[in-house]
Amino acid sequence: MSLPSFILLGAAKAGTTVLWEHLKAHPDIFMCPVKEPNFFAMEGKRAAFAGPGDDAAINRHCVTDLDSYSQLYSEAGKAQACGEASNLYLYSPDAPATVRHYVPDAKLLVVLRNPADRAYSSFLHLRRDEREPFTRFRDALAHEAERVSANWEHLWHYRRMGLYSEQLTRYFDLFDRAQMHIYLYEDLLESPGDVLRSIFTLLEVDPAHEPDLSLRTSATGLPRNRWVHRVLWPLIDQPSILKSLAKRLTSERVRRMISYKVKVKNIRKPEFPPDVRRELTAYFREDVLRLQTMIGRDLSAWLAP
Repeated sequence: MSLPSFILLGAAKAGTTVLWEHLKAHPDIFMCPVKEPNFFAMEGKRAAFAGPGDDAAINRHCVTDLDSYSQLYSEAGKAQACGEASNLYLYSPDAPATVRHYVPDAKLLVVLRNPADRAYSSFLHLRRDEREPFTRFRDALAHEAERVSANWEHLWHYRRMGLYSEQLTRYFDLFDRAQMHIYLYEDLLESPGDVLRSIFTLLEVDPAHEPDLSLRTSATGLPRNRWVHRVLWPLIDQPSILKSLAKRLTSERVRRMISYKVKVKNIRKPEFPPDVRRELTAYFREDVLRLQTMIGRDLSAWLAP
């Protein structure tokens, strides 16, 4: 039975998608073809999240039984490293024990982002996809608790997903600290090559592999032209007949150009309301102070209002 030798645990909206793409491109690495199968958080459960669009998103691609999950790695062959990425794992209280049960020696990778910025990015992501009913971030935050109670998926848990010290503690309690490899979103933005070489060395694959650094973390925001977004987004980001057809009819270069146009050129990022930023920064302060001690990194920039 094939299972991963490393797992990218999250956090959501912290560059994990581009990191997954880079790892997938390394010739010595096999990445699970489904990004975010969520098995270690959802084993034996019914994927029945109830937020707007959850049926077409997280409920569709969750893998909840071991046999189906193992089948995702059936084509790994002789890959030197085998991995997957599911942002729910860092947040899920159940995932650490399930990971420990099935892959106790796995290398665990985490990318952390300023939790206030992460929350706003998640809000814009859901607004972009027309799943967030509120246009004001403050209103969405005010309804977080009731959404959690109503079983909306984790992307709507704007505050709770940013309590990293609590989340990491669950892993530190079960795994050797040497298995945990923690990076900051700033590292990925400023020195992506260094981060990738560090990960390649960690995974014992060829560190001389030259990643395509034109693949950058994509800006999250709202579409400038909603019509362009609605027509082209299924071609690049959603499982659909259109996407399958596009793969047959267009080259990867053309698809990447379309992706760039939709994900970057057609995106505008509304200003993070300063009053909400201040409130969230204060909310996360104690957790950030605990976190910087846990991981040995200076996070004072995250505490600036």
